[in-house]
Amino acid sequence: MVVVGAAATVEEVTAASGPATVFIAADGAAGAVPEGLPLLAVVSDLDGGAHLHAAVKRGPVVVLHAHGDNRSTWEQHLATWADVDTPPPLVLTHQGPDQVDGMHNPGGFTDGDRAVCLLRWMGVPKQALAFVGFALDKVGPWSGVTDPARKVQKLTWMAEVLRRLGVMHEALPQDEHS
Repeated sequence: MVVVGAAATVEEVTAASGPATVFIAADGAAGAVPEGLPLLAVVSDLDGGAHLHAAVKRGPVVVLHAHGDNRSTWEQHLATWADVDTPPPLVLTHQGPDQVDGMHNPGGFTDGDRAVCLLRWMGVPKQALAFVGFALDKVGPWSGVTDPARKVQKLTWMAEVLRRLGVMHEALPQDEHS
């Protein structure tokens, strides 16, 4: 399984593909996974823009994350997806301290590390994971509309999550802070 982060290029994703490879994309990074490559799931808090909508048409599971400021975005996306020929299968996640019926809390902070948390939570061994497009020093081109300085701060938390999962070196091999 290859987890595709927002700094991925189409060329890197293509190079990571193999006969049995499947891809899990962090929100808009689904745009880096070319048609014809198996996109199993997209982990999203719904700021991935047009790339997320295009990915939905390909039929992946959408792991939809709720947080305090995206309720109206949820309503808009769910209404849009209800009108497509085959609405996407949904897995709902949150990060609150309480259990919420029908939702899961696998952990994570950004869509990318949340995807890794989800896979580990589902029992996928860390040795079965590969990573494309994870970076600490830049906001990837597949990120949604964001404040770049704030996003870089979020990427620091992403690195901490990846470190705690034991995949920091695999996801960010160029990182000297680990």
